[in-house]
Amino acid sequence: MKSFKIFIKLFWYLSVIVILLFYIFFERYRIFDYIMNNYSIQEMKISNFYYNRRTSLRGGGNQSITVIGYIGKERVYFSRFDKEIGKLHNLYPQVFLDNEKDYEIKILKFKHSPKVMLVDDDEFQRWKRNLLLSFSYIILSIIIMLLINHKKK
Repeated sequence: MKSFKIFIKLFWYLSVIVILLFYIFFERYRIFDYIMNNYSIQEMKISNFYYNRRTSLRGGGNQSITVIGYIGKERVYFSRFDKEIGKLHNLYPQVFLDNEKDYEIKILKFKHSPKVMLVDDDEFQRWKRNLLLSFSYIILSIIIMLLINHKKK
């Protein structure tokens, strides 16, 4: 029973660390710009897109698309994975059917990040909700960990 408690505690600590590190390494600029209100809706001119399909030994596959474009002279991009690709094709069928390269779409541009978010599919709302849930989990976990350690002393 004691080893199970240690396992759960270790798993809990690792989950907090992994979530925090993910946001630090991959989202720090967008989080900073969100907090500082350094983002705006702009037009992105699509210059290219790349499909990637990976297959696994079980016969399943993952697919992704990265859409690359420009805002002025700045190169920006966004990606979609698996089922989200179909939603992207439904939002902008003319881009993918006609292989239109100079088509413009509305995106949310963060000042310090080349990674943008689509406006038309509420990606920003989902991102904010996930950010809030993740940081609530981290803060609540740290508070509980501190209370548990203080109670032991």
